[in-house]
Amino acid sequence: MKTSHQSSRRKFLKAGGIFIAASGLSTAVNSLAKEKDTKENVVSPPEDLMREHGVLKRILLIYGEAIRRIDSKQDLPPEPLADSATIIREFVEDYHEKLEEDFLFPRFKKANKLVDLVNVLLQQHQAGRQLTDITMHLATSQTLKNADDRRKLVDPMRQFIRMYNPHEAREDTVLFPAFRGIVSAHEFDSLGEDFEKKEDELFGEDGFFKVVDRVAEIERKLGIYDLAHSRPKHEQITSHDWAAVNALDPAHRRRGFLSEGIQKFLFADAQGAGRFAKIGIPAPNVLSPFVGCVEIVCGALLVIGLMTRFVAVPLIIDISVAIISTKLPVLLGHGF
Repeated sequence: MKTSHQSSRRKFLKAGGIFIAASGLSTAVNSLAKEKDTKENVVSPPEDLMREHGVLKRILLIYGEAIRRIDSKQDLPPEPLADSATIIREFVEDYHEKLEEDFLFPRFKKANKLVDLVNVLLQQHQAGRQLTDITMHLATSQTLKNADDRRKLVDPMRQFIRMYNPHEAREDTVLFPAFRGIVSAHEFDSLGEDFEKKEDELFGEDGFFKVVDRVAEIERKLGIYDLAHSRPKHEQITSHDWAAVNALDPAHRRRGFLSEGIQKFLFADAQGAGRFAKIGIPAPNVLSPFVGCVEIVCGALLVIGLMTRFVAVPLIIDISVAIISTKLPVLLGHGF
């Protein structure tokens, strides 16, 4: 009876021990997995600062749009401009630049690396805050109603753009890449976590993305959110643009005939039959495709270096007609 009781007790203790060990192992595994996941999700200090530069760059584009509207006397509501200046103050100057000033710049000075650059960047931080003060003060509906005040508002925005375009470019390509080399691996990872905590503390969880959403809303109000608006239209790419490209070197000039021939089919109104009719060339609907085919075929042969003497003849004729029909009248018309 006693032996049976002891045996049952041993089995119970053994089972309990196995259960406790399994629970401990499971907890340890889960803890390690969570720690690994957290480390993988932490953004490195340079990456964190660079993506914040993306926010700054988008605000500079908003400032550029505001300047364009003021210069062209178009309507500009004050709210988008005031909101943009507020983001500059709260997110860029009071948070992003403070991180650089508190965590990066002192370490570069201590390591005696890029000290001259750091000093210039610090001076620009101070100058930028003064320009933002002026912009925030003038970004009102009353200012935008007065022509003189509108011009006063343009000046600090222009200076801000002019200073911060090279400022952020120099940090992204020189300062931030050098940062890893002046701190230990542990310190580097620790700073990434500190930056994330500070960001969440000031702007809430996923604070960066909330700021990005605020910027996107301003862009929508000004009609510049859609990237397609900045893409040049085909009809805006003129023969003058192609001529500038083709003048770069001999290889470009050889490809110029090929590109001109293709344009006569792609942009018939601007470069093909429509242009032929405008400058008085007879039978434009026939001659334009014919000349286009000659330019494509002869241009391609010229590029690859086949039968160059043969193709030179029609291309010389092509150039001569172009000079007589377009370039010469323009020169004479301008008094040359």
